[in-house]
Amino acid sequence: LAAMGMVSRFKTLWGKEHLEALQSHGVASDRSGTLTSISKSMRLFLQSAMLAVGAWLSIKQVISPGSMIAASIILGRALQPVEQAIGQWRAFVRARQAYHRLDLLLYSTPETTSRMQLPKPKGFLRVRSLRITAPGKKQLIVDDVNFDLEPGQAMAILGPSGSGKSTLARTLVNVWPSVAGEIRLDGATFDQWDHEELGQHIGYLPQDVELFDGTVKQNISRFNPEPDTKQIIEAAKLAGIHELILGLPGGYESQLGPNGTNLSAGQRQRVAVARAIFGNPPLIVMDEPNSNLDGNGDAAMVQTLNELRNKNRTVIVIAHRLSLLAAVDHVLILEGGRQKAFGRRDEVLTKQETPRPNRPNVVGLNHGTNNSFKKGVAG
Repeated sequence: LAAMGMVSRFKTLWGKEHLEALQSHGVASDRSGTLTSISKSMRLFLQSAMLAVGAWLSIKQVISPGSMIAASIILGRALQPVEQAIGQWRAFVRARQAYHRLDLLLYSTPETTSRMQLPKPKGFLRVRSLRITAPGKKQLIVDDVNFDLEPGQAMAILGPSGSGKSTLARTLVNVWPSVAGEIRLDGATFDQWDHEELGQHIGYLPQDVELFDGTVKQNISRFNPEPDTKQIIEAAKLAGIHELILGLPGGYESQLGPNGTNLSAGQRQRVAVARAIFGNPPLIVMDEPNSNLDGNGDAAMVQTLNELRNKNRTVIVIAHRLSLLAAVDHVLILEGGRQKAFGRRDEVLTKQETPRPNRPNVVGLNHGTNNSFKKGVAG
């Protein structure tokens, strides 16, 4: 906001919304006070009327003076709950709204049940007729995606912005549920796994890198209270960040601060890559793992992907830079949320090489780019 001269504008917007909130609060207070005053006035009027009628009946010797006093007290007690209900109506409305919010939350969150422990998966991934919407929405973002991957295979997901690549990645790591279709890891759907246990077998690098307030060691080890230091170092070396971590003031014990503020964007991304591959998970999904990396980081990421394939890991990367394609053997192309192509890398890219007349190429590949890419792979 400060860099782009937007502070005063947002102050104005905030002030406008704050003023509207104060006005609404004032109206509500006025109405509540009016209703409370009316109820008190009605109670006093009825009690006075009751005393007047009782006095008249007492003079006529129809009732005794004691009965008159008793009737006035009973009427006051009878009207008091009505007056209290009006005064506490605002609290009642807040309680009702809170109840509805909790009810909606509990309804949308499935009950956790114990699951039989399954053997550690090897990385056989099968996706059939997958359809995805954003949580709480009805419009399909991804429609009818199908592919199979085996351990040691790597796939790149390509497509223009807004084609559903990140949405597909979130569903492949069980962050967003699917509305139709199935995802099977070694033959088992995600709902057959305990959620925490399944997370140990999945590595995920989101598009927006999120690190947490803690040490480098804690972030890489996913805050495991008793981590295997050998696995931490192995993950860091595999991500090409071991030497960089040793250069920090505290090494692996360096405090990162909230969201890793003590590191640059590229360093945060490489630490997040190390976290994704920590513990040798059989399935690894990375959303633009080189978006904040320079040329050297790009080359290191390609090497990381190749080493993961050599370790029989199933790897899925969302890529906008063609450099990562040298480390994959399969390509999935999305367009408008639908699967346009899937298959061996060279076969898919060859079909996408020549755009159709009057129709732009969905992955932005032209003749020159493809030829340079092929030369790079050949080299």
